[in-house]
Amino acid sequence: MKTTAELRREHNLPIPVNKDSLYKPIERKRRKFNPLVISKSLQTALPFVSKFKNTPRRRRPPIENRRTVVMEPRERRVHTSVQQLGLISSDKRKKRRAKDDKKRREIDRRRKKIRRNAEDGIALIDMIL
Repeated sequence: MKTTAELRREHNLPIPVNKDSLYKPIERKRRKFNPLVISKSLQTALPFVSKFKNTPRRRRPPIENRRTVVMEPRERRVHTSVQQLGLISSDKRKKRRAKDDKKRREIDRRRKKIRRNAEDGIALIDMIL
């Protein structure tokens, strides 16, 4: 007695396919959720971390409604001097950072050299940091 697979092979018949067993893409409708509504009394009782931060973005007022600030000569001088001091400190910070980077690169270069020499079996005692 022959199995169905053997009979199918002899007669060159394909394997029967059940249409319900085929994979089809799942089509789902997009779900729309209602916004979460929390009462005012509950919102006031919540700690600051849990309070809602999704306040609507404030639009900038039109140019006509904005106030123009006219500084007096002394205020202007003070403002420019504060800006200049900020510029000086930022320049110093940049120079210090560049110096530290250069120093760090030099130290890394020395460490690599020591490692390379240690791997080669040469011990350089005088190159210790």
